[in-house]
Amino acid sequence: MIDLPEDESSALKLELQEPCSPYRRQYLLGLAETANELRASNIALAKVGSPGAYHAVMSELSQIIANLT
Repeated sequence: MIDLPEDESSALKLELQEPCSPYRRQYLLGLAETANELRASNIALAKVGSPGAYHAVMSELSQIIANLT
């Protein structure tokens, strides 16, 4: 994990698994922001006709719909 010594890497992994950890909260927030940016990028690319982006967007929409039911 990000060029940390093994003991620090293990400690960070444990910290990220702890539900009340502020590090976990920041990690999940960063992950959500990155996912949102990727979705926005895929949507923009799909709008201009990128077949790969179109399929990625449709797959994402299918997942969202499946999670709602």
